[in-house]
Amino acid sequence: MSSNSSKILIVGTINYVGGAINIDGASNVNWPLEFQDCFDFNTVIATSDSAYLMVGSGPNGDVQHPTAHVIKINTEGDTLWTRNFNMGNNETRSRVYIHEAHDSNYVMAWSEQNSSQIGIVKLDPYATIIWEGKLDGIFNSATITSVEELSDSSTLITGLNNDQRKTGFIIKLNQYG
Repeated sequence: MSSNSSKILIVGTINYVGGAINIDGASNVNWPLEFQDCFDFNTVIATSDSAYLMVGSGPNGDVQHPTAHVIKINTEGDTLWTRNFNMGNNETRSRVYIHEAHDSNYVMAWSEQNSSQIGIVKLDPYATIIWEGKLDGIFNSATITSVEELSDSSTLITGLNNDQRKTGFIIKLNQYG
């Protein structure tokens, strides 16, 4: 759930369809949206340019290869842009996180369930990739829990290592990924 002024945006999934509902302060529905190609939204943020970013995962034509989705919409529910990133060869989807950086760009990270791969991308406000990368082989099975930018413009990614030890991890990347 995220808000821009007195409007609130709630994202989620119903019957394998990703959606968003925009309500006002009195709980009146302004507009609902459905996205057939992304059925697992898990994060929404209000951006500094009065829009919303919704991220999640789902199929992109091939259910066997899930995709991380990011969709930017304005306060009226109009889609401004969408971007999709291949999450690898694992059938299972995972959570995707996004954070607006100090420079108004966006840092997005995801991990595949039952995989050692972590994907990271930095986008400008118009969905152009600034940098992207994958961390592979660091963990047996990692789950991302958050992504944030620090005051020095570095990116901090936290998560859990889902092996038998159940340890946490922190990854710090410089401003260039």
